[in-house]
Amino acid sequence: IVQFMPLQKENLSLAIMHVGKTGGTTLGSNLFLVGCATKLNPKQRDICFKEFYGTGVPESALSRHTKVIVHATKVAPRQETKSINGFIFTAREPISRLESSYYFNSPLHCVIPSKRPFSASQKECFDRKKMFNNEQSFRQFYEYFPTLEKLADELRIKHRNDTITKSTGDINTTTTSSADVLKKYFQHIGLTVYGHATMGYRHYERLAKTMNPNSNYDNSTNVFVIRTSSIWQDT
Repeated sequence: IVQFMPLQKENLSLAIMHVGKTGGTTLGSNLFLVGCATKLNPKQRDICFKEFYGTGVPESALSRHTKVIVHATKVAPRQETKSINGFIFTAREPISRLESSYYFNSPLHCVIPSKRPFSASQKECFDRKKMFNNEQSFRQFYEYFPTLEKLADELRIKHRNDTITKSTGDINTTTTSSADVLKKYFQHIGLTVYGHATMGYRHYERLAKTMNPNSNYDNSTNVFVIRTSSIWQDT
């Protein structure tokens, strides 16, 4: 589909709006050449180019039109943004995004090897464990919610209590410790590399509008969506 996707406009310049935990890294490295070009680590960049061209499949029209990758608060390469007149949003089922974010950020679900240098994933694990030791809100979150099931149970309880309060009109002034932990955690991670759960589609829509402020998503702006909910089963 990507290889033969009909893109008729020669002046089309697209930005990938890589929404966190939607498989955007996999897409960026395998389907879009700009995904390789924007890797900061030279060795990883060379490996990515080698694997990209090693497939023997010509670069797709969609890849040729894609100039920029936007992820979290980073835009790369930034000098290309002036020509952007279209966007590709990556999408995934929201509960799956939250689940992926929980395990991605968790220092309890990764192991640091005894020898260096670290791989990229091992470096991320090292950073998360450092964050766990140094940041109280981060540590409290994973101590209070050591499993995803515990987090889901607390969210269900909070939702039920909120619903009861709204239906009866009662004012609930009590604050549970779990609610405090959740609030502090999400306030702290905010717009950081750990903040995928807080940076949703509205965040990326706002970024898109700053890149193309004259756009009202009318016929002059091209918007594509790649849904990656089943990408691992499909590939």
